[in-house]
Amino acid sequence: MSTQYRQFRPWATLKGSPDEFSLQGRIFHSVCAFAMMGLLVSVPINYVFQQYEALYLLFVAIVLLIIYFVLSRVAKRVELAIGLFGVTINVFFSLIFLFAGGINGPNLLSFWIALFPMIVLSSSKRAKLIWCAINISLLTTLLYVQYRYPDWVSFEYNTLSDRLWDHLFQYIILSSVLYYGTSYIITNYEFERRSAADRAEAIRGQHLEIGMQKEELERLNTEKDRMFSIIAHDLRTPLGNIHNYMDMLFHTALEPDKRQYIEGELKKQLAGTSALLTNLLTWAQQQIKGITVKSEPVNLRTCIRDALEIELGTARAKGVELTLPDEDVVAHTDRHMIQIIIRNLVNNALKFTEPNGRVRVSAIATAGAVAISVADNGIGIPEEAQDRIFTLNTDPNAGTRNERGVGLGLVLCKELSEALGGTLRFVSTPGKGTTFILELR
Repeated sequence: MSTQYRQFRPWATLKGSPDEFSLQGRIFHSVCAFAMMGLLVSVPINYVFQQYEALYLLFVAIVLLIIYFVLSRVAKRVELAIGLFGVTINVFFSLIFLFAGGINGPNLLSFWIALFPMIVLSSSKRAKLIWCAINISLLTTLLYVQYRYPDWVSFEYNTLSDRLWDHLFQYIILSSVLYYGTSYIITNYEFERRSAADRAEAIRGQHLEIGMQKEELERLNTEKDRMFSIIAHDLRTPLGNIHNYMDMLFHTALEPDKRQYIEGELKKQLAGTSALLTNLLTWAQQQIKGITVKSEPVNLRTCIRDALEIELGTARAKGVELTLPDEDVVAHTDRHMIQIIIRNLVNNALKFTEPNGRVRVSAIATAGAVAISVADNGIGIPEEAQDRIFTLNTDPNAGTRNERGVGLGLVLCKELSEALGGTLRFVSTPGKGTTFILELR
């Protein structure tokens, strides 16, 4: 529908845009244009049949229509212009009736044409009834005047042929005005109906989008609150422990074995805090700036070994066998992101594996993909927590030696895996162990 209107830009400019005028105003502008065209066509017809009084009235009517059109279209006085138009059109057809043969002339049907636009243009039922009453009363009065005072009605046709052609032309003009006017109104109604439906659909879409954005903001706000709560607790605790250990080392005379124990604990706390800060900073940067992937050919064997130097020491200290890939496997991926993912997965595996347990990291190239797996024979993931393992809506459990975490590592691993165009999934059996599989394509 809108395409059709764009094809007639001059006409759309003439009647006004929906942003400027109501449907009533645009129809009135169109009625003025149709009426002027109809009157202009009637001018030569009245001239040929020597209806000079009617010809003068036509010129006056055309001038008045131009004035009313400008009053509505330019001055934006639509209601005033419509009222003046209604009075003028009824007076005009009354004078035409008197000067163009009365009931014997072709203008009797014109009164119905005068009534039709006022019914369409009137904004209330009361106004429509008033214009109907005026129209019927006026026509009744004119018919009675001609019946009682026939000399008041001027003009007689010279021949029956003149009367035939005059009636025929006037009927064609009135039928054309009625056809095009009705078609235009129906077209505009359909256009307005579709526009209203489109606006309603757009509003519904906006409401749905706003609702989704609201839910997403609420989710992010909940995660933010939880994150700050985690940071407040889990970052403050290891920092406090580090402070206490440092204070003991510098201000207390300790036996060598106790000093060695404290230094080991201090190293463990520093490693955990460093890993926590790394995850927090990576996650925060991702939330603020998004993830930028720098793909390059990466030898996964050396990449994984470089990432897990600290974890190898942690595994030895806990008595867990940590096995790394021993074959070269090359993948086109982001080296830094892979190391963050593997480091978090291995730390989790070590945390939940008992002493004398095993953690195995492997990398295997398959057709069109590379799979990196981290498998352990630890305590596994409880079934009730498995559907929330990649969200912040889970309480991180303590490890087998009471190791603590913030619950951010797996969330970060999942998001980084998706940024790499890969998938991260897991298989876990409580009491038997867990295997995480990162698949890169």
